[in-house]
Amino acid sequence: MGTFILVVITVALLVGVALFFYYFPIGLWIRTVAAGVPLSIGSLIRMRIIGVPAGLLVSNLVRARKAGVPLTVDQLQSHILAGGNVDKVVLAMIAAQRAQIPLEWQRAAAIDLAGRDVLEALQTSVNPKVIETPLFQGVAQNGIQLNVKARITVRSNLDRYVGGAGEPTIVARVGEGVVSAVGAAIDHKQVLEYPDRISKAVLAKGLDAGTAFEIVSIDIADVDVAVLDVRLPDGSGIDLLKAVKQNGTSAPAIMISGHGTIADAVEATRAGAFDFLEKPLSRDRVLLAVKHAMEHSTLRQENERLRELVGTSPKMIGSSPAWQPAVEQASMAARSDARVLLIGESGTGKELLAAHIHNASPFAGGPFVKVNCAAIPTELLETELFGHEKG
Repeated sequence: MGTFILVVITVALLVGVALFFYYFPIGLWIRTVAAGVPLSIGSLIRMRIIGVPAGLLVSNLVRARKAGVPLTVDQLQSHILAGGNVDKVVLAMIAAQRAQIPLEWQRAAAIDLAGRDVLEALQTSVNPKVIETPLFQGVAQNGIQLNVKARITVRSNLDRYVGGAGEPTIVARVGEGVVSAVGAAIDHKQVLEYPDRISKAVLAKGLDAGTAFEIVSIDIADVDVAVLDVRLPDGSGIDLLKAVKQNGTSAPAIMISGHGTIADAVEATRAGAFDFLEKPLSRDRVLLAVKHAMEHSTLRQENERLRELVGTSPKMIGSSPAWQPAVEQASMAARSDARVLLIGESGTGKELLAAHIHNASPFAGGPFVKVNCAAIPTELLETELFGHEKG
C-alpha cells in the first residue's frame, strides 16, 4: 500500500512540475531578458492560457526589436489569434524598413489576412516581375489575323493590394487592349513593322486601375517564325519582309508562293528569307521548314549570348606606381603587330593584361585563345603550338 501511494505522489509531482513549466515559461522569460525585450512572467502565462504560442511571439518580437521595428506584444498577439502568418509579416516589416518603403503594420497584417503573400508583395514592389501572356488573336482592318504575345512588367501597389484584382485581370485587360489595338490598324503591316505602337496604345489606357499592380511596361514579344506569301492582297510579301528586317526584327521568315519563279526566290533570299516554299503546300514540308527555322533562330541567339560572354573582359583597375607604366606599355605594344612576352609571378594579372592587349590590338575581332602550357608535355608543346608536318 505504501509503495502505491509513493508512486501516485511521484506521478502527481511530475505532472505538477510539467504543468508548472508549461504555464510558467521560465526559459522564455530568461530569453526575453537576455535579448533586451523583457516581458513579465504574467504576460507569458496569459499567452499560455489564451492559446497564443509564446515561443513564436517572443521570437518575432525579439527579431523586430533588434531590427529597429517598433512592434508591440498586442499587435503580434492579435495577428496570431486571427490566424495570420506572423513570421512573414514581421520579415516584411523589417525588409520595408531596410528598403525605406512606407509599410504600416495594419496594412501588412491586412495583406496577410487577405490570403496574399505580404513578403512577395513587398519584393515585387521593389523588383518588378514579368507576366508572360498567352497568344492574343486580333484582326486588322484589311482582314489579316495576327497572333500577338506580350510580356507585361508589373510592380506591386501596396495601397491597392488588399481588394485589388490579381494577375488574371491584368492579362485579360491587356489581351483586350491588344486585340482592340490590332483591330484599329488599317493594315496588318503597321503592326508587324511597328509593334511598339500596340504597346504604347495599350499602356496609355490605364489598365491597372483597381488591380493590385502597376503596369511598368508592355512589350510585344518577338515573332518566332514569320510565314509570308509573296503575293498579298494589298502588296508584296517581299516588300513587307524588307520593312520588317529594317525595323530590327531578327526572326527567320519563310516565303510561300503559288506563282514562284527563280527571280522571286533570289529576291526573297536577298531580303533575308530563310526558306522559299512553292504551293501547293505540304503540311509536313511546312512543319519541317518551321522547325528548321526555329532551330536556326535558337542557335543564332545562343551564339550571340556566347559572343557577349566571351567578348566581355574584366576591367583593369589600379593606380599604383608600378601598375600604370605596365598598362601604358601594354597599350603601346597592342598597337603594333610585335610579339609580347609577359613575365611575372602567379596571380599578378598576366592573363588579364594579355586580354587587354588583345582587345586593344588590330586583332580584337579574332578569338583570344588561352593555352595552358603547363598541362602540355614538353615533347608535345611545339607540335601543339606550331603544328606538325609529316616526314
